[in-house]
Amino acid sequence: MLASLKHEAMRDLMIASGREALAAGLAQGYEVQPIFGLTAEDLADRDSVVEKLLDTLYAGFVLPSTTTTILHDWSKGRRSEVDEINGAVVAELGPDAAPVNAAVVEFAHRIERGELEPKIGNYAELAALAGLT
Repeated sequence: MLASLKHEAMRDLMIASGREALAAGLAQGYEVQPIFGLTAEDLADRDSVVEKLLDTLYAGFVLPSTTTTILHDWSKGRRSEVDEINGAVVAELGPDAAPVNAAVVEFAHRIERGELEPKIGNYAELAALAGLT
C-alpha cells in the first residue's frame, strides 16, 4: 500500500473511491465515526473527511508490508471481496454516481478471470474507465 503513495494519481483514485463510499454510507443513514485517534471535530468537514482518514491511516497504521484485503485474497488464490466492498457502493449509488468503484469492480473481475495482472501499470486504463482522465 505504501508504494501507491508514490503514484500521486493513485492517491486521487483512492480519494475519489472513498468519497463515493462515504456518499453511499451517508445515503444509508450512517454517520462518520471517529477512528484512528481522530475526533468528531477532525471529521466534521465532509469535504475533507476522506483525505483526513487516508492521511491518518498512511501516517500511522500502514506498514511497509501492509497490503489491501483484495490483493491479500489474490495472493492466497482466493476470490476477492470487491463485490462486497466496492460493489456495495455501486449497488447503493448506481454506476453513474459511483464510477470509480464501478471501474474497480470491473478491473478486479478482469484480474480474477486472468485477463489482467494486478499491477500499477494498469492505472491509466483504470483511471480512464473511472472517468478520472
